[in-house]
Amino acid sequence: MIPITSAGVQSFNFARSFAGLAQAAARPAFELSFNAAQNAVLDRLDSQIAELQSEDLFLGKTATLRVKLSQLENRLPEIESYRETVTNNRTTTLDILDALAEARDLTAPGTAAEFDAKLAEAVALVEKLQTQPFALIGVDDGLLQTKPQVEAELAAIVTNGFATAGDIQAVQDAIDGISTTLNGTLAVLEINDDDAFNTLTAIQRQQAEVQRQIDSIETEERQKRLDEINELREQASRTLSIISLGFEGSQNVTQFLTDNLSLDQQPAPGSVLNLFV
Repeated sequence: MIPITSAGVQSFNFARSFAGLAQAAARPAFELSFNAAQNAVLDRLDSQIAELQSEDLFLGKTATLRVKLSQLENRLPEIESYRETVTNNRTTTLDILDALAEARDLTAPGTAAEFDAKLAEAVALVEKLQTQPFALIGVDDGLLQTKPQVEAELAAIVTNGFATAGDIQAVQDAIDGISTTLNGTLAVLEINDDDAFNTLTAIQRQQAEVQRQIDSIETEERQKRLDEINELREQASRTLSIISLGFEGSQNVTQFLTDNLSLDQQPAPGSVLNLFV
């Protein structure tokens, strides 16, 4: 409200009016500056978060473990292939021994044809045996020498229709000799098969342990980075709050001073200031 002087002319508090105008103009200017500051703070925050979330930060702490894990993984295919061969040879050798045992039971004058069929089955199974130049795990199974030896001994069997007891005995002796050789091979194959299985199991356990260590480190590092990110966010929030609260405090002080200004003035006649009266 504009006060009335004793002369009946309205007076106008220019100081209070101009202070109020200045205060009103300050808020848009602050909001513009605040938005710029807020964008700068948020851009920096985004950059810091992106850097903390980079997976490259984990590589230094897990590099050695990853090399070890890679070495273990590279060993597996060769060992798995070796064990598969050993297991197949073990199974095939058992089948050969079974076929030879059945053939031996057929060494009689009236079963020569059945014997020949079972002997042919044994020969086909021997052909399936896979030879390896060396034992990757365990000891040499000797199949490089045993396979051709057994093939030759099987080919040398002549039944003569089991016409005489001597024919029967000769065939049985040949089968027994071949079976003895194959039983020795089977014993080695069983050992190698078990050793290969134990090696695979050990490697898989090592893989699991190394992977657990890597996961543990990465989980710990991610938690640390999450804590750092949260701290950065809180710092950004505090910074913006301080700026905002500082402005509001300044505005409150200015408003208080404006409200308490008492510099009533009467402009001279003809002054442009009379436009505000």
